[in-house]
Amino acid sequence: MTIRRVFMLVRSLRCGGAEHQVVVLARALAARGVQVSVATYYPGGALLPRLEGVRGVRVFSLDKSGRWDVVGFLARIRRAIRRERPDVVYGVSSCGGLFATAATAGLRVPAVWTLRGSRNPSCYRDPRGLLLRVAARLSRRASAIVVNSHRGLKDYAELGFARERLVVVPNGLEVDRFTADPAARRRVRAEWGVRDDERLVGRVARFDPVKDYPSFIEAARSVRHPRVRFVAVGGGPPERKRELAALVEKAGLGERWIWAGRRDDMAAVYSAFDLACSSSRSEGCPNVVAEAMACGLVCVVTDAGDSARLVGSTGLVVPVADSAALARAIERGLRGSRRSSGERARRRIADELGVPRLVDRTLDVFRRSVGA
Repeated sequence: MTIRRVFMLVRSLRCGGAEHQVVVLARALAARGVQVSVATYYPGGALLPRLEGVRGVRVFSLDKSGRWDVVGFLARIRRAIRRERPDVVYGVSSCGGLFATAATAGLRVPAVWTLRGSRNPSCYRDPRGLLLRVAARLSRRASAIVVNSHRGLKDYAELGFARERLVVVPNGLEVDRFTADPAARRRVRAEWGVRDDERLVGRVARFDPVKDYPSFIEAARSVRHPRVRFVAVGGGPPERKRELAALVEKAGLGERWIWAGRRDDMAAVYSAFDLACSSSRSEGCPNVVAEAMACGLVCVVTDAGDSARLVGSTGLVVPVADSAALARAIERGLRGSRRSSGERARRRIADELGVPRLVDRTLDVFRRSVGA
């Protein structure tokens, strides 16, 4: 069965892992001749320019007015689905999946959900847990539920999601966009005041509890290396930044620590690193680890989500929330051969997470959903 039109429902096109995957998938589907409608709850977003002007992709906002705009919002989704006439509606996140299923009732259009990450309820307040419980109760109404990691499949099944609906489709990475750039390395390191003889360990993540910056900061304090510095690339609420800055000061890191903020030139950022680190307590298939590996970096990761499966033998894996183990792994990674390990890391990502594999796997899910 040929899939000709896909309707993607996503909260926004801000910078985030799920949003990046929407952009990558929409562009790749369009390149295969599929007409893609990307409907966002809210207008704008830093990723919007990557879809504007792409042949075969139409982006529009449904102008949700706020949390309590539900009935009118559902009506607007339904009208948009009738207008776009898709073969499949693809709802991003548990909320997007629920909206997709409600809006397609009686329309003979399958609703496929996609859930990111894996669970770690202790990191979030109860409302998100409540939404997951509601989604789990209604999950059998989805035609299929795409998760981006094997750990996520296990966790969502344990939360009560319909096991027979769950299918793993790992993230896709536009590998050609992420490659080591010596000139960019020199430029970014000069911008941050990092000397050629210093080693730079980078953490790319938003300031969210699930990313566990405190463990990364404590590990940085414990690393014994004569010329190592650490950089945090990402952003978040100002109050969270102040909390983390206080931990950095307490750790006595001083000029060894760099706050880089959010960046758009991520290939250049990874090129500036000597080692990439992920200290997360929970993940799915982490985009930042894949991007770093594509740029030829050795990665030190916690055993969160499919991080260990992703790095394989090219990186180092430590337990979650174990800053001492994280520090030892960083030291070991800095002593290793960056060139040979980095080349293997890039090949692994090209083989496992290339965009063609993402599209093939996703279209297979869509075809089975339509056929059912």
